[in-house]
Order: sequence, then structure tokens, then C-alpha cells
Amino acid sequence: TLVYEIKILGDGSLPTEVTASVEAPTLVIIGEESSPFIREKAPALANVMPEARARVLEDQGHDLVPQVLAPVLEEFLADRDDGPDRAGR
Repeated sequence: TLVYEIKILGDGSLPTEVTASVEAPTLVIIGEESSPFIREKAPALANVMPEARARVLEDQGHDLVPQVLAPVLEEFLADRDDGPDRAGR
């Protein structure tokens, strides 16, 4: 995904107009050992998305260990279960 991410970011600026339009609950995950560029851009990305939050995973790089990632995803998805269903109920 790194090549894809670099292609999207191009000159390094965030596509804020596009990302600000994402209304789905979103979790932006970053490893604390990721490159400085990614550590800077991930929280900024979450800040422009109306339903996003950022989470930094300790002792992780860009390739996250599944055993570290899984509980974070479970927590995020459990929070989604507390809200309205897809039909808004």
C-alpha cells in the first residue's frame, strides 16, 4: 500500500477536499515507528474527516503486527455496534 499512498499524496499534501467528504466512521491507524512523513500525515488526515479518529500503535512500523492490530479494530468496530444501524435506526 505504500506505493499507492505515495501516488495519492503526490507532492505530500493531503487531498483535504476529497477526504473531508468521507462521512463513514473511519479509523486512521499508524505505527509509531513509521516514517516521519506518515506519522505527520495520518493524524492530519483524521482531523479533516468528520467521523474519523487517529490511533498510534506503539512499537509498530508501517507493517502492523496482526496481534496488535486486531484488538484495536475490535474496539473500533464495537463502538460502531453501539450506534444506529445502516438504515439509521
